[in-house]
Amino acid sequence: MSPQCRPTSSEGPRACPIGPRRFEFASCRLSIAKLWDELLAKSDKHVDDTGLAAAARMHGLVLVTRNLDYFEGRGAATLDPLMAKVKSKRPWREDNAISSLRSIDLKLIDDLVDFVRGRGYVLDFSDQTFSDFFAGELDVDIDDPIYAENGGSKGKRLRCFLQKVDDRTAVRTLRALWEHRVEFLAHTQQSDPIQNAEGRFLSLIARLEGGSDDSFAQPPKPATDRRLREGLKAELLQVRDLSPHQRGYAFEAFLKRAFDAAELAAREPFRNTGEQIDGSFVLGDEVYLFEAKWHAGLTPAADLHVFHGKLDQKAAWARGLFVSFNGFTPEGLAAFGTGKRIICMDGRDIYDALEREIPLKSVLERKIRRAAETGNIHVPVQELFGFQTARG
Repeated sequence: MSPQCRPTSSEGPRACPIGPRRFEFASCRLSIAKLWDELLAKSDKHVDDTGLAAAARMHGLVLVTRNLDYFEGRGAATLDPLMAKVKSKRPWREDNAISSLRSIDLKLIDDLVDFVRGRGYVLDFSDQTFSDFFAGELDVDIDDPIYAENGGSKGKRLRCFLQKVDDRTAVRTLRALWEHRVEFLAHTQQSDPIQNAEGRFLSLIARLEGGSDDSFAQPPKPATDRRLREGLKAELLQVRDLSPHQRGYAFEAFLKRAFDAAELAAREPFRNTGEQIDGSFVLGDEVYLFEAKWHAGLTPAADLHVFHGKLDQKAAWARGLFVSFNGFTPEGLAAFGTGKRIICMDGRDIYDALEREIPLKSVLERKIRRAAETGNIHVPVQELFGFQTARG
């Protein structure tokens, strides 16, 4: 761009006719001018090209040029049209897509990170530790002026960053912040001040991870639908009050809806034999056989052994989930032993997950991980997610 073509800060985008097409210049805002000056302070070579790099960075654009060396060290994404490969210095996708975060998601993120020091802050970070965190955990320069478009506070820079990056980077960032948050609460021995924080966080992560790579595609549906969740919770309590004969069929319908809501590819039939329901579902590319019982009392070891025997007759990679609405006898779990290919869940686990807005998929994943780490096939949801509730 020649000096006479540079748009001034008082101008909006203006058209420049070149051949049969018209191209628009992005306005040179004060933020671009400041970044231009900062870049020239590091190196005063290629003054005009440095201005282009500053504008591209602030607008999130890719510079198309054969002279890649002119922009080296300027932090702009560049593209050699003959090489057809973007050379990017940014943690965003080559198609410049933004994250799927909605206003309500950003409000939740604000609540999760500003409870320590107030609005505009992020957990217990100082300016330096905030910069170090992003550099060390994510290899990102959060002090880049492009993230200060809406203000220089840590909270505003975090918001801006999350809105500019793709969903994968947003998820990686949020998970890293969540780990720091958990460590902070444990270190300060504080209870979580945000109601159902982990369940709401996991629902957000599930929605972002399930999103499409096409930024123009229809937005993914929420991982947790409030009305559906409330309906399932009420239905579970209604099933509890039915007669034994009605209860089996009603529990079958409830479980089918719960698995469908969690998008676990539940397969029909959930066969009802007495009060036993059979079926299968897919979790993380693994097939799980499923069995549920609604005993008047606690489920003993004998039923667990019978179910494990069914698994032994199937493929070696088959796993199992055993749901007992009223739970399991401690003696039965001890007698059944550890290191088996099944995990267990009870009615209280299901209710707690619904009450705490924790996705069923997240509950199963955490139970599976705990079983793999400890051999314990039945760990209550309240223990897995670190909250207390009255059992019974």
